[in-house]
Amino acid sequence: MRIQSLERAISILNLFRSTRNTLGISDMAKALNLAKTTVHGLVSTLEINGFLNKDPATRKYRLGFALYELGSIQVSHIEINQHSAIPLQNLANQIDRICRIGIWDRDSIFVTMTIQPQGHESTQRQFGPRLPGYCTALGKVILANISASDQRAYLDATELIAYTPNTIVDRQTLENDLERTKERGFSISRQEVLLHQVGLGAPVMMSGGEVAGAISTRLNTEEQDTELVTTIAALLMQTAHRISLEMGYQPMDMTSSYA
Repeated sequence: MRIQSLERAISILNLFRSTRNTLGISDMAKALNLAKTTVHGLVSTLEINGFLNKDPATRKYRLGFALYELGSIQVSHIEINQHSAIPLQNLANQIDRICRIGIWDRDSIFVTMTIQPQGHESTQRQFGPRLPGYCTALGKVILANISASDQRAYLDATELIAYTPNTIVDRQTLENDLERTKERGFSISRQEVLLHQVGLGAPVMMSGGEVAGAISTRLNTEEQDTELVTTIAALLMQTAHRISLEMGYQPMDMTSSYA
């Protein structure tokens, strides 16, 4: 059973997914094609519960800290984060590069942790953003390791939009790339989302053999055709394998361990 008032409240919160971080009642009413009185009532309830916060000077609203608190609680309880934090910090320190953890959520990648190597300006672990699945290192390595039927369903429902001239937007070419990704054990995103950024990703598996998520790191474009790719990819896969074992994964061929 769908509850209209709840759906409308969620729609108001979803308006803040755009680049605008403050919205007035009129802005929300226009965007949702609702009466201002209806929006005002919903916004007041959201404000009282901490999901929205009003600026007294502009009388416009921004997201409240209740969402951040809930998100922090959720992230701290994600199993892959619990098992990945230390191994991924060690990897970030070893290769002196930022590393990320991502999970598959609603046909896209949600970054659940970002870890910087020690000695950099910040070692803060952050969550977000949400990323496309078909052109990121995290997304491609997960797509390569899900079932053929799930992969086909995703590709059937997804418009392959070019973020850069290097984004793979031909379905057959993408399917071939995903097949190569599964064979070699890691993904490569060659400036497909942002220019001058090359991503490498490795899958993290669960006890039942399903993919739980992925870890990734980045290279500079001048490094993409060097031996460094092979070196860092091997370290990335080793770390992903260790995390997978911590999560109860049992490889069919125990002699193929990266340890």
